[in-house]
Amino acid sequence: MRNIRTCSTPPASKRKADTLRVDALAVRLDTMRTVETPEGCRIDLRVAGLVARTRAWLIDLAIRGFIYLVALEVLVLFGKVGFGAILLVVFALEWLYPVYFEAAWHGATPGKRVCRLAVLRDDGGPIDWGAAMVRNTLRIVDFLPLLYMAGTLCMFLRRDFKRLGDVAAGTIVVYTDEPPLPALAAEGPSEPPPVPLATDEQPVERLAPASANAQVRPPSVVLYSPRLGESDQSGPGAQT
Repeated sequence: MRNIRTCSTPPASKRKADTLRVDALAVRLDTMRTVETPEGCRIDLRVAGLVARTRAWLIDLAIRGFIYLVALEVLVLFGKVGFGAILLVVFALEWLYPVYFEAAWHGATPGKRVCRLAVLRDDGGPIDWGAAMVRNTLRIVDFLPLLYMAGTLCMFLRRDFKRLGDVAAGTIVVYTDEPPLPALAAEGPSEPPPVPLATDEQPVERLAPASANAQVRPPSVVLYSPRLGESDQSGPGAQT
């Protein structure tokens, strides 16, 4: 004889518990952040993760490296004066470059703009000069002990992927592009409803009201006289 295994449906309590666990996992993995403005509007923001932010940082690093090489080739010809100018260029590119672009370029350095990222305040507003200065000054803390290990660890421990500079400045890095919408079904001929509609439920084509300045011309009135055997036209279009 064959062994027949019977499959039983799990109880409702177990199914509910499984559903709650799946929902909790989805909440942890969800990168959507909803903020409410003082006007009562709700804004959904997609938080940028470690990979997207690393890609933007590498692009900015390549841009700064190119400027370093060009400045070094030119300023080295000026001796001690050129060496001092090189130090100024290094300071400007390392500290003023991100602060200026984030505060004056709508929260995006060139690398972030290429990757469609932007830095915003926690309430969804644009970043200001003070917040940009704080988050970029604390990059030295995020860099400790080596290669942004402190900042990376902080991002892994938070749902909003904030590094220490973002936590101190009250900022967040989000995507600026909207997610693609699902494709709509191709338009085709409309189908009749399964149940006949009443008169008040059927769509009615409404005529647009005439403008106040439009001149409405009344129609001509045609009178027929059997005695005369001819018609008499009266009205605005009648000839006298």
